[in-house]
Amino acid sequence: MRVKIKLRDQGIKRQPKIWLLVQPCKKNLKGKYLERIGVWMPMERKTVKRNIAINIHRANYWLSVGAIPTKGAHRVLSRFGILPALNSAYGSTQSYEKPERVYQTTHFWGFGKQKFGANKVAMHYK
Repeated sequence: MRVKIKLRDQGIKRQPKIWLLVQPCKKNLKGKYLERIGVWMPMERKTVKRNIAINIHRANYWLSVGAIPTKGAHRVLSRFGILPALNSAYGSTQSYEKPERVYQTTHFWGFGKQKFGANKVAMHYK
């Protein structure tokens, strides 16, 4: 069975929540999935910071088994250093180097109803 790592939008209006899923290739995006390996909260609200929380061990496992990340999932996984960054299609359009973004890495113990273990890692960014 061929497997992909995909991003699925599960949020509501003005409260986006994007799940990082492992799913068979032939399944519909809204269909069944094998495992949730992370969550991405791209908007800052009063109670929640912008953050990405990924189970790095499970992501490495699925990549070692042969799961293929989609382009969006590849970008998220490259922020954690799990995968190298994608090359631009026609070279860089800028003549200067962009400064690296600084991410604060912390252990993420809980997020709403979804409980995370100690092997989950969260990154907060601005």
